[in-house]
Amino acid sequence: NGEEVNMKTQILNLVIIFLPLISGEKDIIETPVKVGKFKFQCTFTLTSDDGAVNLKQSKLACSPKKPKKKKLVNFVLNGHLGNYTVSFSINPNKITKAILERSDSGAGSVSETCSPGYTNICPPTAPGSCPATMSLACPSSTSSTGQAYQAAAPACTCLPTRSVEQDLMDGVSPLGSCYSGCSCLPSHLLT
Repeated sequence: NGEEVNMKTQILNLVIIFLPLISGEKDIIETPVKVGKFKFQCTFTLTSDDGAVNLKQSKLACSPKKPKKKKLVNFVLNGHLGNYTVSFSINPNKITKAILERSDSGAGSVSETCSPGYTNICPPTAPGSCPATMSLACPSSTSSTGQAYQAAAPACTCLPTRSVEQDLMDGVSPLGSCYSGCSCLPSHLLT
C-alpha cells in the first residue's frame, strides 16, 4: 500500500522534526545587558542536552533593535540549571558560544551574579532555612515557621532591588502573588 507507506513516512518525519524540541532541559533567563555605553534587555532561552548547551536550539532576543553589531564575550548568567558563560552578538541576535556549569545543589542554589541594581532572591532551602548570607523574609500573611516552606517554589532569580524593597515594605512576597511563601533575601536588605 503506497498510502500506508506515505503516512508512515510523514509520521516518522514529524517525530524527527519535533524530537529535538522535546528532549533537553530549558533555561529562560531575562537580564539587562550593557555593551559599552549601550543598554539592552535580553531574554536567553538556553537548551541543554546532557549538560552541554545546544546552540541550534538556544535563542536570544534583545531590545532595542539598535545599535547594530554589538558583541559580548564570556558573559555570566545564572539559570536554574546552573551558571552559563555565554558569548553572543546583539542585532543581529546570535549566541556563538555557551558553557553550562551545573549547580551542585540544583534549583534554589545561590549565585552572586545579579547585575547592579538587582537582588538575588531564593526560596527557602528547607522549612525556615536559608543559604549562608541570606535571611528569611515572609509576607505579613505568612508565618516564618515550617508552613511557609513551599516545595514547588521557583529557583533563585534576580529581581530589581527597588521592587524587592517596596514589596518588603508592603508586606508582600517579592516573587509575586502566586507565591505566598517566605523567601530568602540577602541579609543586608532586612536590617
